[in-house]
Amino acid sequence: MRKVQPFGWLFAVFAVLLFATGCETTSSSHRVSPAEARAVTPPLASIPYEQDYGGWITIDVMVNGRGPYKFVVDTGATLTAVFAKAAQEDIFRPTGGRPRKILGVTGARFVDPTYVGEIRAGGLYMRDHIGVVIPDWNREEGTPDGILGLDFLARYCLVFDAEARRIDFYPADAPPTALLSSMKRTGLKFSTFNQRTSGLYVLDLQISGRRIPAILDLGANAMLMNYAAMRRMTGGIFVSTMRSMGSRTGTNLKGVFDDETRIQSIRTGPVKIAGVTWGRRSMLIHSAAIFRDLGVHRTAYGLIGADMFENRHFAIDFRNKRFYLAKDPVAAAP
Repeated sequence: MRKVQPFGWLFAVFAVLLFATGCETTSSSHRVSPAEARAVTPPLASIPYEQDYGGWITIDVMVNGRGPYKFVVDTGATLTAVFAKAAQEDIFRPTGGRPRKILGVTGARFVDPTYVGEIRAGGLYMRDHIGVVIPDWNREEGTPDGILGLDFLARYCLVFDAEARRIDFYPADAPPTALLSSMKRTGLKFSTFNQRTSGLYVLDLQISGRRIPAILDLGANAMLMNYAAMRRMTGGIFVSTMRSMGSRTGTNLKGVFDDETRIQSIRTGPVKIAGVTWGRRSMLIHSAAIFRDLGVHRTAYGLIGADMFENRHFAIDFRNKRFYLAKDPVAAAP
C-alpha cells in the first residue's frame, strides 16, 4: 500500500451528472466499533480497502468475472465507470445512446455510453451495467481500473472501518443501529444543483465557525474550497501564507481526463463535521470548473475528500440521508 500524501494529486471524479446538512449529533455511553457491529449484525459484504494512487480508497472489483480490478470508491461520481486499460473488447460495446456528460474538477466532457456488463464487489453486483470508458492517465503512479459510483454505492449503508481498512455494506433498510447510535451524526442533503445533474450528497461543515456546504466526495483525496468559501472564512481564518504546495508556482490539480491546473493551499482554523473537530488543516483554494458547472461558483462551496477520514471510522446512510463519524481517531492498520 502506498503512503498517502496529504495533498499530492487531487482528483475528483464526477461521472454522468448525477450529483449535504443539519448538524444534529447523537452518542451513547459505549463506543461500538465496526468489528463489534459486524459480529452482532453481519453485513451483506465486508470488503478490504486500500488508500493508494495518491490517496483514493480502492477495493477489488470483478468485471464480467474477470479481475480483480482496482476501483476507486467515489461518492462524488454518479456513474460506475471503467478506465481504458480495463476495457474488455469482447464484451464492451457502444450503446448508441446519447453521450453522457462527465464532470471533473477541471472541466466537463461528453463520453459515449458503453455496455459494460456485470460489476461485482464482494458478492454484491450490478448486471447489464451501462457506463462509460474513461481514458487512462499518463502518470508514473499508474491509473486505477475503474470508479465505483453512486449507482452502486447508494444501494447500501456503508461503514468504513479505518482500523481494519474494511468497508461493510449493510442493507439500505437495515443499517447497524448500535454502531451508528454511538457515533456523531449530521444530515446529508441530496442536491441536483442546477437541475442538469442527477444528484450528489452534500453535508455542512464549519471552518473557523463559518458554515460551508461541501460535496461528500471520496473521489477527492484532499479538501477543496472555492474562493467564495475563502471569503466567508476570512473573518476567523488563520492564513500562514497563500502558499503553493509542491512547488513555488503551485501544485497540480488533476482531473478525470488527466488535465491539470495549478492551485494553492492555505491553513485554516478548526474544522468541524458532525460535531467532530479537527485542528488547523491545510486545504486547497481554487474556483475549479466543477463549481461553475454545478452553478455554485458564486456561493461558498467545497469538496470533502477521503483525507479527512483516513484514521476515523465513518458511515454513510444514503437512504436516511445521514453521515456518521467516530469522535476519536484510530491507529490504522499498516
